[in-house]
Amino acid sequence: MLLHCENVWAATYAVGEDNGWDFGLDTWPNGKTFRAGDVLVFNYGPGEHDVNSVNQQGYDTCTVSSGAKTYEAGSDRIKLVKGKNYFICSFPGHCTNGMKIAINAFREKDLLVGRQDKGGFLGGSGDYYHACTWYWYIEQNAARAGVIIRNEERLLMVATSQQRPLPSTVLEVEVLAARRAL
Repeated sequence: MLLHCENVWAATYAVGEDNGWDFGLDTWPNGKTFRAGDVLVFNYGPGEHDVNSVNQQGYDTCTVSSGAKTYEAGSDRIKLVKGKNYFICSFPGHCTNGMKIAINAFREKDLLVGRQDKGGFLGGSGDYYHACTWYWYIEQNAARAGVIIRNEERLLMVATSQQRPLPSTVLEVEVLAARRAL
């Protein structure tokens, strides 16, 4: 079985790319897969626009209700939450003329990194999805790398590399990095 895995981390997107937050961006999200935790960066001239995180009604009617979060810095970083994320400019005429975007952000579990295969796992019956997670760990001055293959119901396979001795300085760096992460 040939397997392709990919590492997945939060991505950062500049809304409108080089043109920044402006009119006519309703199709900008097309072709992109957004995940909960990804960051949108809205670049614009302060005083020329703003960014408002609104609900669907606010998006549809171009209104900012109480409780909506407003950004005005001109280089605003907004982390996406799972589900629909709606953003509009509240300057008069801006939203109604297309200065708004709707983003659907998925959970990692919803995306199932990998691919769907037919015919079951290792000759079984049915369809299955597989997903991969790369990992590294330190074990008694040795490093091991591997991949975990799983689907929604169960762990399917764990493949690991041979242990490789590490110089003590590398081990110390890894331990320090792990402590900082906690």
